[in-house]
Amino acid sequence: MNPSDQSLAHTVGFDLLGEELGSDLESAIQAALAGGAVFLGASTPLVIFRETLSASIRDIESDRRGQLFQEFLTKGPYENGGKSPLMNEGIK
Repeated sequence: MNPSDQSLAHTVGFDLLGEELGSDLESAIQAALAGGAVFLGASTPLVIFRETLSASIRDIESDRRGQLFQEFLTKGPYENGGKSPLMNEGIK
């Protein structure tokens, strides 16, 4: 992981996920902590979220197929980019 990826992961918040999903995830982590769950090296929902995001970025970048996955996420499923047929028609 390059240093800018790590700093990016440690500046984001639950709002990155949208209001509802971010709130739900924060509540779920808080409930897990209240129930006695232990997260290595983290003690608050925000730190847990950021550490997990950082680890995910690191795992994707270190995997031999990581570049392919990154391209899929940024360009979509087609070799030369473009929207999938469902995206063009709208999901019904």
